[in-house]
Amino acid sequence: MFVLAAVLAVFAGCGNPWMRSILAPFYPEENAGYPLHMTVYVDPGGNDNNNGLSPGIGNALETVDEALLRIKQAYSAGSWPGRGGSSPPPAAAKIIIEGTITAGSGTDGMVDISDGGIYAAYPPIILAGTGPGELDATTMSKRVLYVENADVTLESGLELFGGNDNDGGGVYVTNGKFTMNGGFIRNNSTTASGGGGVFVTNNGIFNMNGGTIENHISITRGGGVYVHSGQFNMSGDAKILNNTVSDDGGGVYVHSGNFNMSGGTIGGSTTPNTANHGAGVYISGGNFSMSGDAKIHYNEITPITGGDGGGVYFSGSGNFSMSGNASISYNLIPSTSSGSGGGVYAAGGGTFDMNGGTISGNTANNNGGGVYITNSGNFTKSGGFIYGSPDSSQNTAVGGSGHAVFFNGAPGLNKDNNVEPSHTFNGAIWTP
Repeated sequence: MFVLAAVLAVFAGCGNPWMRSILAPFYPEENAGYPLHMTVYVDPGGNDNNNGLSPGIGNALETVDEALLRIKQAYSAGSWPGRGGSSPPPAAAKIIIEGTITAGSGTDGMVDISDGGIYAAYPPIILAGTGPGELDATTMSKRVLYVENADVTLESGLELFGGNDNDGGGVYVTNGKFTMNGGFIRNNSTTASGGGGVFVTNNGIFNMNGGTIENHISITRGGGVYVHSGQFNMSGDAKILNNTVSDDGGGVYVHSGNFNMSGGTIGGSTTPNTANHGAGVYISGGNFSMSGDAKIHYNEITPITGGDGGGVYFSGSGNFSMSGNASISYNLIPSTSSGSGGGVYAAGGGTFDMNGGTISGNTANNNGGGVYITNSGNFTKSGGFIYGSPDSSQNTAVGGSGHAVFFNGAPGLNKDNNVEPSHTFNGAIWTP
């Protein structure tokens, strides 16, 4: 039987899906959707001369650098299942962190997983922890994790924190794929650009299916996440909360590329994201879509004069859409600010398409408790509910007009009462 498995492994190594399915029972286990071929343990009390194949300080390695080297060597030996394939991908290697790791020799991050091409030198890498495990870059003045041309997954039990860099203080993804199924990216910061927690660029892909991105500070944009010509997919019970930026996009800033939110939550009732504009989300280019049960809840404009867009702010060429059961609720522009658009602020250039979902319970200290549309903003509504008076879930424009919707330049179209699914807008044309 084992001889047969070895023979079949040769064919499976060529990426044959049928052979891979035959071989499934011979893989030790499935992790993050990948067959798992190798597990390496890292412990701050371990030793890089250990074999690293079992837990405990007498067996574990001391550094993640050495764990990656061992995986790279094993992968290059040529007998790795699925090596060289991409669909399906090769079997994965898993690194389990025990305790707190505070050192790493990566060039662009404390941990640097860079490849010349996807699956060229590394198989899919899974990072997990126990107890919990921690990657702490506090003393290194660099980001925690850099991913380039590689496929990396973060599982539960591991925290990435203490990073500080020009952009992407926690995780930087360029032309690769990062999947977050659990764990935490927290307490990181940027010194120059954006993305206190995460920066995605150069066609990089970030899939956030679970876990939490929280407690980040960015100097300019994207307290939690900055997307620049990449793609961010958010689903499940993923959370982005308690992030702060001095300018735009407390939770998320989208410069270009796509942010697809089919689930999860941006914001928190006691841990809001905060910003000058777009406390939850700021879209200056690219596309941001909400669907499924996605929620942008409890975000708050920094208490200054003129901050707009408690939940979402979009401008320039940015496009925003809502459908399904998506909701934008309980976002706040406080009394210390004269800003508008408690739920959504639509500035010039981009388009807001509302095909479903609800906008409720948001507060603006000026105009447009639910939605504020500028002279050059574009709003198309074919479904969904925007609450206004007299409903208990109404949006509120405390010091201005348009509890539900405010059209700047067309005051006759301002709506204080509920805007129901059957009520539609096409630009500034209202169909009751």
